[in-house]
Amino acid sequence: PFLPADDARAKALRYAEVQLRDYIPLNIDDIPESFGKITDQIWDKLNDLRKVRFEKENIVQVQAGKLKEAVKQMDRSKEQLNEVEKSIEAVHVSFDLLVEQDGLDKKNIEVLTMFKQGQDAVEQGFVATDYG
Repeated sequence: PFLPADDARAKALRYAEVQLRDYIPLNIDDIPESFGKITDQIWDKLNDLRKVRFEKENIVQVQAGKLKEAVKQMDRSKEQLNEVEKSIEAVHVSFDLLVEQDGLDKKNIEVLTMFKQGQDAVEQGFVATDYG
């Protein structure tokens, strides 16, 4: 049951890996002359800070991909939950109807009998014909 989610997660992680940027240190010889004289110590610190920034951005990219996939999975789970709740409600309605029908069946017992013409359902008893 988790195969689609695992495939989607793997695809999202592959996409996130593609977005990662590689760190390439700057060369001090490539800076324009207008910057003036920069010491090697300052340049090394700049490169170190730049490398840390690249690493943090890559971590953020990976975490953003994981978050995006988690949100998608949560949305799919919410949809499934709504479907299950609807079917549970339908089962409850069906159950209530069955209970009501069962109660009516217990109270209203119908007996089908076949009468021949002239046949009475009750035996004849004594009839008082003298009213006086």
